[in-house]
Amino acid sequence: MPDIAVRIKWGYVPGQPGNPGGAQEVGITPCDVREVTDINGVANIDGADSSWTTASTIFVGSNNDPQVYFGSSVFVAEGNLNVTAGGSVSAAQLGIAGRNISIGVVNITDPGSTVSVNSVALGKTSTTTFTFGSNATLNISNAGLLDVTGDVNVYHGAINLDQGTINAANLVLRGAQLIHPAGLGETGDTAVTLTGTGQINADVSNLGGTVSPGLSPGILNIDGTYTQAIDANLAIEIAGLSAGIGHDQLAVTGVATLDGMLDLTILDTAFAPTLGDSFDILTASSVAGAFSDVTGTLIGGTTRFSVTYLADRVRVEVVATAPHLAGDLDDDGFVGIADLNLVLSRWNQASPAGVWSLGDVSGDGFIGIEDLNAVLGNWNAGTPPPPDASAQVPEPGAIVLMAIGVGVLGGGRRRSETI
Repeated sequence: MPDIAVRIKWGYVPGQPGNPGGAQEVGITPCDVREVTDINGVANIDGADSSWTTASTIFVGSNNDPQVYFGSSVFVAEGNLNVTAGGSVSAAQLGIAGRNISIGVVNITDPGSTVSVNSVALGKTSTTTFTFGSNATLNISNAGLLDVTGDVNVYHGAINLDQGTINAANLVLRGAQLIHPAGLGETGDTAVTLTGTGQINADVSNLGGTVSPGLSPGILNIDGTYTQAIDANLAIEIAGLSAGIGHDQLAVTGVATLDGMLDLTILDTAFAPTLGDSFDILTASSVAGAFSDVTGTLIGGTTRFSVTYLADRVRVEVVATAPHLAGDLDDDGFVGIADLNLVLSRWNQASPAGVWSLGDVSGDGFIGIEDLNAVLGNWNAGTPPPPDASAQVPEPGAIVLMAIGVGVLGGGRRRSETI
């Protein structure tokens, strides 16, 4: 028999009158939630002889009361569903952290471990600006299987694959509005991500999330189409020349229709791309459209990544470029606060030698004084980008005090210098 701990909200018993639909809720106690500050529920379906079958919906981490909030990082509903070692779950629908102030985690791992449902929803579907957060996570690993006859919709939350499989008609990364996207100390919602390696047998639509193939690095396979909208992102890490071993790749059997952002990151501090290197970051039966924005293209003062759209793939190549404005680490044509923040965020860290987009202007493989001086010595060079009302730009005097505070001012290059 499976080891199951199921807690039911409001004292309802599954399938009994007063519990509409007989929904079984993991992570809820049979009491008034207003009297509860710490709730945990776990359902373990462990072993090939363990199964849980219901004609109802299973909610993992759930709460019905939008008025209950006990402060920063305190959730009134937390639930875990673990399907391991060949266990199986069958239900009408699966909802993970689908309501206010809830955490839900589903783990499907090991060969034979299967969750079979008609549809799946991660996170709270509301996009209103003042509802409290939901944090949904779906982990599928080591040949685990999520088998869905309909759609998987991700409103808030993360799907992490580590050699797991998803079967569905459609997988949609919706990226609903974050509750408190900039509010420190607030519960908020998790952003929408699809990460890892494994197999997705579905048409994938990335409307507002981030698809990140690989486990630093690796290949994510989609047997179906891939569509990326303008608010979505494809994140690719590069650490070598071979797909899956040296760099990430999204492998699509159908058409890839592209828009939105491509985010390139050099992963390995020991790897420095050289002129002529190329990386096939996406393959498909055909490619339509193009990314509207590409970040992380700058490698050094005279080399950068260039994106080429071929009939059946997207290729990133290392190409030569004209001498570049010294200190412009984010490649926006202006030396300013963004470049300073990049250096300070990686202060005293190793870096691939000469990769400007990671802060190493000096080419010594280390983010330090010389790199900071390259920024300060060329401060305000170039053409300023359009003003951002939300950005707080320090006064010049503050920049000087900051530099003195870390003992790095002096010997800066002339503002107009290029290399």
